[in-house]
Amino acid sequence: MREVWQNVNAVPGRWKVARDKVAEAAYVVCEETCNNIKACKRKQEFYEAIINAYTIEENYLYDHLNTALRRQRQADYMPTADDLALGPYVLMYQLLLLFWNKLRKESSITYRRMRVSATDLEKYQVGTKFAWMSFVSSSVELEKAVMFPTCGPSGDKIIVFTIDTSTPSHWQPRNIEKFAMYMERERVFPAGAKFLVTNRTPDRTNTDQTNISLKLI
Repeated sequence: MREVWQNVNAVPGRWKVARDKVAEAAYVVCEETCNNIKACKRKQEFYEAIINAYTIEENYLYDHLNTALRRQRQADYMPTADDLALGPYVLMYQLLLLFWNKLRKESSITYRRMRVSATDLEKYQVGTKFAWMSFVSSSVELEKAVMFPTCGPSGDKIIVFTIDTSTPSHWQPRNIEKFAMYMERERVFPAGAKFLVTNRTPDRTNTDQTNISLKLI
């Protein structure tokens, strides 16, 4: 991936080719997002538009991207036409999270809330290692780690993840708040980040909530 990133940045005009492909990919989900990206006149403006579009709940891009990425875990996984069409956007967003020096790595604690089924909750046992195949949003402020209808699995159980991001790596979450639509103190993990479950306790004030500690590995 580093070679792709270097190629986009080193070859004059190559970013414009990437811009047009990403804009075309976004059209599958939202025509307005497509037009916004295609209108970018500078490379940095293009990069900022990719991140901003991801944070706009109303365009459903977040939902479509992460649903497509999560489906990779299915035993009979076959990408749909829309999944494949979104590929250029997914690739460029992953490259930005991994390599763009305007996005600072986070090394403190971040938080993420999810609503899951009882079956999914049982998968997060102490000592379990797993990877999130989608882009994972979290916040450095617990109060701003809110659940959205588009955040993935649904169910009657709530998990509050406390994530130790101190392990130095390309997979540390990036600070995107400067380019985001909403001020959620958001830190996003690149797709494929791996974690270890280090602690698990029921919440004393909410019987439907479990507090789970993770460490980035």
